[in-house]
Amino acid sequence: MSDFEHRSLATWREFIGDNEDYYLRQWGAVTSESRRFGVHWAAFLFGPGWLLYRRMLRPALVWSVGALVVELVLFFGIRAAAGGAFEFTDASLWKGVDVSVGLITNGIIAVKANAWYLDHARARLISIAADGASSAAKTRRVSEAGGVSWTLVIAVGMALGAGQFVIERYLLHLPA
Repeated sequence: MSDFEHRSLATWREFIGDNEDYYLRQWGAVTSESRRFGVHWAAFLFGPGWLLYRRMLRPALVWSVGALVVELVLFFGIRAAAGGAFEFTDASLWKGVDVSVGLITNGIIAVKANAWYLDHARARLISIAADGASSAAKTRRVSEAGGVSWTLVIAVGMALGAGQFVIERYLLHLPA
Protein backbone atom coordinates (compact mmCIF):
# COMPACT_ATOMS: atom_id res chain seq x y z
CA MET A 1 0.00 0.00 0.00
CA SER A 2 1.09 3.53 -0.67
CA ASP A 3 2.14 6.17 1.86
CA PHE A 4 -0.91 8.25 0.93
CA GLU A 5 -3.21 5.33 1.75
CA HIS A 6 -1.61 4.80 5.14
CA ARG A 7 -0.85 8.40 6.02
CA SER A 8 -3.76 8.51 8.45
CA LEU A 9 -7.10 7.06 9.28
CA ALA A 10 -8.45 10.48 8.39
CA THR A 11 -7.99 9.63 4.70
CA TRP A 12 -10.01 6.45 5.14
CA ARG A 13 -12.64 8.27 7.19
CA GLU A 14 -12.93 10.95 4.52
CA PHE A 15 -13.36 8.34 1.80
CA ILE A 16 -15.91 6.24 3.70
CA GLY A 17 -18.06 9.13 4.88
CA ASP A 18 -21.20 7.89 6.65
CA ASN A 19 -20.66 5.07 9.13
CA GLU A 20 -16.86 5.22 9.01
CA ASP A 21 -16.45 3.77 12.51
CA TYR A 22 -18.37 0.65 11.50
CA TYR A 23 -16.21 0.02 8.43
CA LEU A 24 -12.91 0.76 10.15
CA ARG A 25 -13.90 -1.67 12.90
CA GLN A 26 -14.92 -4.30 10.33
CA TRP A 27 -11.69 -3.83 8.40
CA GLY A 28 -9.49 -3.96 11.52
CA ALA A 29 -8.73 -0.23 11.17
CA VAL A 30 -7.52 -0.91 7.69
CA THR A 31 -6.67 -4.38 7.93
CA SER A 32 -4.43 -7.18 8.79
CA GLU A 33 -6.21 -9.14 6.05
CA SER A 34 -8.24 -11.35 8.40
CA ARG A 35 -11.23 -10.81 6.07
CA ARG A 36 -13.90 -12.33 8.29
CA PHE A 37 -16.46 -9.62 8.02
CA GLY A 38 -19.79 -11.36 8.63
CA VAL A 39 -23.13 -10.31 7.18
CA HIS A 40 -23.86 -6.70 6.28
CA TRP A 41 -27.57 -6.32 7.02
CA ALA A 42 -28.10 -3.11 5.05
CA ALA A 43 -26.58 -4.82 2.01
CA PHE A 44 -28.96 -7.76 2.54
CA LEU A 45 -32.01 -5.51 2.79
CA PHE A 46 -31.12 -3.27 -0.16
CA GLY A 47 -28.82 -5.46 -2.31
CA PRO A 48 -27.67 -3.60 -5.41
CA GLY A 49 -29.13 -0.40 -3.92
CA TRP A 50 -26.53 -0.61 -1.15
CA LEU A 51 -23.78 -1.02 -3.76
CA LEU A 52 -25.03 2.11 -5.51
CA TYR A 53 -25.23 3.99 -2.20
CA ARG A 54 -21.54 3.18 -1.64
CA ARG A 55 -20.71 4.31 -5.21
CA MET A 56 -19.98 0.83 -6.56
CA LEU A 57 -21.80 1.27 -9.86
CA ARG A 58 -20.22 -1.57 -11.85
CA PRO A 59 -20.93 -4.32 -9.28
CA ALA A 60 -24.47 -2.98 -8.80
CA LEU A 61 -25.16 -3.20 -12.52
CA VAL A 62 -23.54 -6.63 -12.86
CA TRP A 63 -25.59 -8.04 -9.98
CA SER A 64 -28.84 -6.39 -11.13
CA VAL A 65 -28.57 -7.44 -14.75
CA GLY A 66 -27.24 -10.88 -13.79
CA ALA A 67 -30.16 -11.45 -11.42
CA LEU A 68 -32.62 -10.37 -14.10
CA VAL A 69 -31.10 -12.81 -16.63
CA VAL A 70 -31.33 -15.64 -14.08
CA GLU A 71 -34.94 -14.68 -13.33
CA LEU A 72 -35.87 -14.77 -17.01
CA VAL A 73 -34.15 -18.13 -17.59
CA LEU A 74 -35.86 -19.64 -14.53
CA PHE A 75 -39.24 -18.15 -15.42
CA PHE A 76 -39.25 -19.45 -18.98
CA GLY A 77 -37.66 -22.76 -17.95
CA ILE A 78 -40.21 -23.48 -15.23
CA ARG A 79 -43.06 -22.34 -17.45
CA ALA A 80 -41.92 -24.59 -20.30
CA ALA A 81 -41.25 -27.56 -18.01
CA ALA A 82 -44.64 -27.26 -16.29
CA GLY A 83 -46.48 -27.29 -19.60
CA GLY A 84 -49.77 -26.50 -17.90
CA ALA A 85 -49.38 -29.20 -15.24
CA PHE A 86 -49.59 -26.68 -12.40
CA GLU A 87 -52.32 -24.24 -11.59
CA PHE A 88 -50.44 -20.95 -11.50
CA THR A 89 -50.54 -17.66 -13.28
CA ASP A 90 -47.52 -16.21 -15.00
CA ALA A 91 -47.70 -13.26 -12.58
CA SER A 92 -47.49 -15.48 -9.50
CA LEU A 93 -44.69 -17.56 -11.03
CA TRP A 94 -42.76 -14.39 -11.92
CA LYS A 95 -43.16 -12.97 -8.40
CA GLY A 96 -41.98 -16.24 -6.88
CA VAL A 97 -38.92 -16.37 -9.12
CA ASP A 98 -38.26 -12.65 -8.60
CA VAL A 99 -38.39 -12.90 -4.80
CA SER A 100 -36.32 -16.11 -4.69
CA VAL A 101 -33.56 -14.77 -6.92
CA GLY A 102 -33.64 -11.46 -5.05
CA LEU A 103 -33.14 -13.15 -1.68
CA ILE A 104 -30.26 -15.24 -2.99
CA THR A 105 -28.64 -12.25 -4.72
CA ASN A 106 -28.99 -10.03 -1.67
CA GLY A 107 -27.67 -12.82 0.55
CA ILE A 108 -24.50 -13.10 -1.52
CA ILE A 109 -24.07 -9.33 -1.58
CA ALA A 110 -24.57 -9.19 2.20
CA VAL A 111 -21.89 -11.78 2.88
CA LYS A 112 -19.38 -10.13 0.52
CA ALA A 113 -20.30 -6.45 1.09
CA ASN A 114 -17.61 -5.44 3.58
CA ALA A 115 -14.83 -7.14 1.61
CA TRP A 116 -16.03 -5.63 -1.67
CA TYR A 117 -16.26 -2.18 -0.13
CA LEU A 118 -12.74 -2.52 1.32
CA ASP A 119 -11.40 -3.56 -2.10
CA HIS A 120 -13.27 -0.67 -3.74
CA ALA A 121 -11.97 1.89 -1.21
CA ARG A 122 -8.41 0.56 -1.41
CA ALA A 123 -8.40 0.65 -5.23
CA ARG A 124 -9.75 4.20 -5.32
CA LEU A 125 -7.26 5.43 -2.71
CA ILE A 126 -4.33 3.77 -4.50
CA SER A 127 -5.46 5.35 -7.78
CA ILE A 128 -5.66 8.77 -6.14
CA ALA A 129 -2.26 8.30 -4.50
CA ALA A 130 -0.69 7.31 -7.84
CA ASP A 131 -1.59 10.49 -9.69
CA GLY A 132 0.89 13.34 -9.54
CA ALA A 133 -1.45 15.84 -7.93
CA SER A 134 -0.68 17.89 -4.86
CA SER A 135 -1.66 16.64 -1.43
CA ALA A 136 -4.53 19.15 -1.30
CA ALA A 137 -5.82 17.97 -4.67
CA LYS A 138 -5.59 14.34 -3.54
CA THR A 139 -7.54 15.14 -0.39
CA ARG A 140 -10.24 16.82 -2.49
CA ARG A 141 -10.37 13.78 -4.81
CA VAL A 142 -10.80 11.47 -1.81
CA SER A 143 -13.88 13.45 -0.76
CA GLU A 144 -15.28 13.39 -4.30
CA ALA A 145 -14.58 9.69 -4.94
CA GLY A 146 -15.81 8.34 -1.63
CA GLY A 147 -18.78 8.77 0.59
CA VAL A 148 -22.28 7.85 -0.41
CA SER A 149 -24.55 8.75 -3.32
CA TRP A 150 -28.29 8.98 -3.10
CA THR A 151 -28.21 10.30 -6.67
CA LEU A 152 -26.88 6.96 -7.95
CA VAL A 153 -29.44 5.06 -5.91
CA ILE A 154 -32.31 7.12 -7.26
CA ALA A 155 -31.18 7.50 -10.89
CA VAL A 156 -30.01 3.93 -11.47
CA GLY A 157 -32.82 2.54 -9.33
CA MET A 158 -35.37 4.35 -11.49
CA ALA A 159 -33.72 3.10 -14.68
CA LEU A 160 -33.63 -0.49 -13.41
CA GLY A 161 -37.22 -0.22 -12.19
CA ALA A 162 -38.34 1.08 -15.59
CA GLY A 163 -36.50 -1.80 -17.26
CA GLN A 164 -38.19 -4.30 -14.95
CA PHE A 165 -41.59 -2.75 -15.74
CA VAL A 166 -40.98 -2.97 -19.50
CA ILE A 167 -39.90 -6.62 -19.21
CA GLU A 168 -42.90 -7.56 -17.06
CA ARG A 169 -45.44 -5.65 -19.13
CA TYR A 170 -44.23 -6.16 -22.70
CA LEU A 171 -41.98 -9.24 -22.71
CA LEU A 172 -43.81 -11.36 -20.17
CA HIS A 173 -47.21 -9.76 -20.80
CA LEU A 174 -48.03 -9.68 -17.10
CA PRO A 175 -50.94 -7.55 -15.94
CA ALA A 176 -50.07 -4.08 -14.64
